[in-house]
Amino acid sequence: MIRLYNPQGEAFWIPLSEWRTGVLPAGLKSAWDNPPELYNLILGGLEDDLAGDLEEASARLAAIDPIAERGATIRGIVLMKLGRLDEAEAALRAGMARAGETGALLTNLAKVQFERGDQTLAADTLWRGVQADPNLENGLLWWLSIQEERGGDEAWREGLRVAAQLSGAWRPQLWLARACLDDGKLADAMALYRQALSAPDLTPDALTMVSGDLGQRGHAAEALEIVSPLYDPASGDIATGLNLLQCCEALGRGQQGAALVEQLLRLDLPPLRGDLEAYSLTFARMAGQ
Repeated sequence: MIRLYNPQGEAFWIPLSEWRTGVLPAGLKSAWDNPPELYNLILGGLEDDLAGDLEEASARLAAIDPIAERGATIRGIVLMKLGRLDEAEAALRAGMARAGETGALLTNLAKVQFERGDQTLAADTLWRGVQADPNLENGLLWWLSIQEERGGDEAWREGLRVAAQLSGAWRPQLWLARACLDDGKLADAMALYRQALSAPDLTPDALTMVSGDLGQRGHAAEALEIVSPLYDPASGDIATGLNLLQCCEALGRGQQGAALVEQLLRLDLPPLRGDLEAYSLTFARMAGQ
């Protein structure tokens, strides 16, 4: 079943078969000349394990996408899912010819090599991908898992320390900070967070991870202190906003929480309306007390 929402924010479900034969083809046709929309539809289809329905659309995206890395990567993934490994490699290398050896393209090339059974070559290619982009989460975590298999938890942490030294790295610092929190070293974690959050190319999930890790481990005040100044509700980063609302609730900060709820309500996102209205009542009660 696929969950959708009506304009009133009410969820309803349709069978995957209906989505596959009716909604998805119509959506792909409508987005045929719109690379961002086409990409999002293909990505959603991959999450629903519908690679077989996306082959033509992925070829179209690779041909028209002005972001060569994006179009080539999604084309390579679709072909890989279909078991067409030689074509997947060709698509990824064509992307490299246009965009260079980016982290995403190298990581997916490593997946193709791994599927062929060449684990040594895959590991070498993956490391090149991490060097090209140490902040690409799936590449970094895959490379770290290889280190862990070779030498356990200490090798995993040493891998993080190595990756954190790469040019432009900020995501390895977030994972090192999480490890510090688990070890009870809050000051060390906060230093790593401040270093990472000063990077100019942060993605929204960085703020989500920081606010979630601190909040879940009993450091709600620190989460609000370090994340709130950087968070822009208008960016559409809902996950971080919800984390911050939980921190406000935990600390009894009704005024701060109510102000954030109002900002998020202005986004008019039907799936969140119920949660935000519940928070609004919670913070109103706090104000009354």
